[in-house]
Amino acid sequence: MRMPNPHDLGNARLPLALTALAALLAALVAGPAAGQDPSGGLTPDRLVARPIEPVCPLVVPPAPSGVTDRPNTDFQTPFPEYFFLHSSTHLQGQPSTEKHAPGLFWTPPGGLSDFRSLVVVNNTSRTQTANVNVQFFDQLGTPLGAPFTAALPPEGSVDVSAVTLFTSPLSQTPGLGSALITSDQPVVGATIHHAYGIPGSICDPDPFTPGAASMQQLQVRQDDKTTVRFGPIPISNQAPHDFLNGILPLVWVRNPTTQVNNVQLTYTSNTGLQIGPINVTLQPNGSQLDLSIVNAALAIYAGTAPFNAYYIVEATSLSGLPLVGEVILTDFYGPANPDGSLSFGGRFRMGSAMMANTEKRTLVSPELTYQVGDPSVVTLIGIWNPTAADVGPVTIRYYDRNGNVLATGTLASLPAGAPAVIGPGMPSSPNYPANVFDGWVQITACKKGLIGWTMRQTEGSGFRKVFGETLHGTNGQEPGSGYAVNVAGLDLTRKLKPVSQVFEDDDGFWWPATESFVNDSTANVGTYFYRFFDFTTAAGYGAPMFNGVRYANTSFTYEDELVVTPFDPVLVSSAVDHTNGVIKGIGVIGDPLVEWLFTDGNFVPPPTCTPSP
Repeated sequence: MRMPNPHDLGNARLPLALTALAALLAALVAGPAAGQDPSGGLTPDRLVARPIEPVCPLVVPPAPSGVTDRPNTDFQTPFPEYFFLHSSTHLQGQPSTEKHAPGLFWTPPGGLSDFRSLVVVNNTSRTQTANVNVQFFDQLGTPLGAPFTAALPPEGSVDVSAVTLFTSPLSQTPGLGSALITSDQPVVGATIHHAYGIPGSICDPDPFTPGAASMQQLQVRQDDKTTVRFGPIPISNQAPHDFLNGILPLVWVRNPTTQVNNVQLTYTSNTGLQIGPINVTLQPNGSQLDLSIVNAALAIYAGTAPFNAYYIVEATSLSGLPLVGEVILTDFYGPANPDGSLSFGGRFRMGSAMMANTEKRTLVSPELTYQVGDPSVVTLIGIWNPTAADVGPVTIRYYDRNGNVLATGTLASLPAGAPAVIGPGMPSSPNYPANVFDGWVQITACKKGLIGWTMRQTEGSGFRKVFGETLHGTNGQEPGSGYAVNVAGLDLTRKLKPVSQVFEDDDGFWWPATESFVNDSTANVGTYFYRFFDFTTAAGYGAPMFNGVRYANTSFTYEDELVVTPFDPVLVSSAVDHTNGVIKGIGVIGDPLVEWLFTDGNFVPPPTCTPSP
């Protein structure tokens, strides 16, 4: 059974506010892009049989040893920063001289006209200047102007907005595109997406109207990864957690090659519904923002009929070429109205994640925080089995920050094409533990076949945002195992948070930003440091030394507590340098982005969102 063609859903069926939103999106969803055939075509081989593996192989973890030494930070601080957090990404450990930003916005026509993007690039060399080029392309792969260039000092960084996507007279798809980042020294980096509202429909209802924001890492091209996936995508009006209701997914796919790449996208639900196949011809360096599921979801959210399904989107290259991708889960709906319909405009938030290109047996969510109160924080996790075989049983282990197993859950089976969503009160996770700060989650299947994501939803009197990323392990080479550095004669492995801001003064006013990692690989990570590097001068701040983190333990910090800077806030990258093993971690940022020190003044103008009466 197939979902109705999203292009055939009449706006007359939607209430007034949703009709406005649908009309504003019409420029992006009313018809296929050049080279796109929504009527179908070749069916991708989505369910690929995997070689037979041993039944539930046993993995013996390292025996913890030594000490755990970490910053003395807990959930509550003089200024509870979870009130103001909104964006996160993995700590980066895969430098490359070529990186890709799968999708970027700069005030495109239609309903996304307030969306804009920023590209951040970090020089990972401690000794060499990185000569960086950022080339923007529209969706058809047209280069827009000359590359932005910058000479980054060792450990320096730069940020540049994607304003060229809209202002360039060359663009055939104004306001939408992607970027190729090249350098003569290996780099990492991120994109930041931001919007204040949907003009004519809704504005951010949260205090200070910070808007919706998400941060996502730049990606390397992986030549053997010709299919990218994302799931589960919740399409629901009756889920127990607010973020799982009213999701409108923005799906970006990029051709990272210099050849024409014929791609097929298909959305398939766990209930048998399907949208597509949709055939798209991606020109060299071309990209596609696909909104095929958006209009179908708008019609569902406008009504009161119960609907609860999970989708996987799969993009497969019919040309046998690599792909990179990213999904942004936008959420504009608050709790249900008395009649059961969702409250349009009750929220304005989004979380993003890389699309998966690798099925794994074990996936990790590096941070597990579940706190009630104000602010409340809940970690939500989604997993999907895209293979042709049952990969169960699946074991879910919830750890506290000291390596203790708080609870264990087991899914007796996870059949082909099946999702599971983990969170308090969810059927797949009856043993989800309460009152956890900075723990972590390990998800292990009997066979390779897991992809998924993790998001943290905040509620209360703060921003009520969400931040997350893919589960660690689903994207092949990314985010990487870390890169070697030698500091003061010590050989260390570094993972980098692309962007943050730090600020400490005598009154204890701090900038909302956190950093966390888990040791799931070795008996003890040994001596480690949190370090911070000024974007433009590469001046170093902080660098306190800690004596180790035992296996299954975590280390968390509110970053400002480790930094002594000038009085004014400082835009920085931040690093974790450790001695042993491979760590997995995330970095989170917050506060209204209009207050950030991005050197490109085009990025965040003052709020202008004015909804219709």
